[in-house]
Amino acid sequence: MADPNTLGAKHSMTGQPDTTHKRSNLLTRAKKFVASKTAGTSMGKRVINNMIGDESEEIVNTLTKIVEQVKSPKEAKASKEFLYKLATKLNVMVEEKRLTEENTAHAEIPFKNFGVQILKALEDSINMKEGKKSRQSAKSGSRPSVRGSLGGCTNVRTLRGNVERIRHIVENLLKPHLQPKNFEKM
Repeated sequence: MADPNTLGAKHSMTGQPDTTHKRSNLLTRAKKFVASKTAGTSMGKRVINNMIGDESEEIVNTLTKIVEQVKSPKEAKASKEFLYKLATKLNVMVEEKRLTEENTAHAEIPFKNFGVQILKALEDSINMKEGKKSRQSAKSGSRPSVRGSLGGCTNVRTLRGNVERIRHIVENLLKPHLQPKNFEKM
């Protein structure tokens, strides 16, 4: 029997081209397209925020703040929109059973490491909001740096390495499911 993930899939009983697989691919692509387009709207963001929960929304906001401090507000806005689009596409792929526990198991540890560092950043951010600024930033009156917003104990190089590993894992997971032009945007 041919691999159902290939374009030339044959029906297991008749040996004829499997048109249901082609329809399934078209339907999945249409769902991902619609999800991507609605993710950028205010209603879409509200639905996504309800779907991912407060903690995940806080992580997206933290990542956006980091991009804003490192790059620019314009790039931060673009990265936030990209994260929402990616979240909706991933949700469609999970619902369509294209991403499963088996084919994503290798991503668990890097995502956990990254999540721990982001949670440390959130805790430090909350502590700073509550008035627990470091002495140096309180004296200078400056706003906290990226290193400060990531927590004094968080190693920025380690975080950058984790982000790079996650980027590589996500690329390998999604490459078979995205068209080349969409993959290049990522």
